Amino acid sequence: MGASPSQYNVYTIAALRESSPGNIAIDFAGAKPVLVAAGQNAQHSNFPDTDYESQNLENGITILPPNGLATPNGVYYDNDPANKQAGTIAFISSLDPSAGGSVATGAQQVSLYAIHTNPDTFNLAKDQAVDKIDANLSAPISVGSVQFCLVSGGTNESALMSIGPATGNGNQLGVTKKVFSSTDCT
Repeated sequence: MGASPSQYNVYTIAALRESSPGNIAIDFAGAKPVLVAAGQNAQHSNFPDTDYESQNLENGITILPPNGLATPNGVYYDNDPANKQAGTIAFISSLDPSAGGSVATGAQQVSLYAIHTNPDTFNLAKDQAVDKIDANLSAPISVGSVQFCLVSGGTNESALMSIGPATGNGNQLGVTKKVFSSTDCT
């Protein structure tokens, strides 16, 4: 999320292909992923401030911010808003079949991950959010699905969005939604 409930940011993640010369990185710790974006810490000081995309949801739509309750709020994973808050979600591809995957050369397999950022990245300035995400990027949590509640800007409606495995499509990701006549996805 960005600096408001209607803003979201998209960042590029870069990582090492080899954990040491001649040794393919087989996990996130070995690949040492990093956001390609300017932040406050020294690691990000040389990145230009333009290496991310910031967008706003249209028509006054917002994401319901986290409230620590067992109701759909913030960004959470595996259908558990009370215990599995995710400040950030990441779509990360694996291109190397020797790293445990079974993809062919030139193919991509994209997995969904939750990145814990405590406190959450909601309403943080971009450079603060970059540092919090990056500090937790080497230990992302592989998740089955990610959920968030979109609230209408002009009606008394909301939609619970879920990103996860698409029904009948193997490992492909899909999106489902459930619309509610309330502003809190209940």
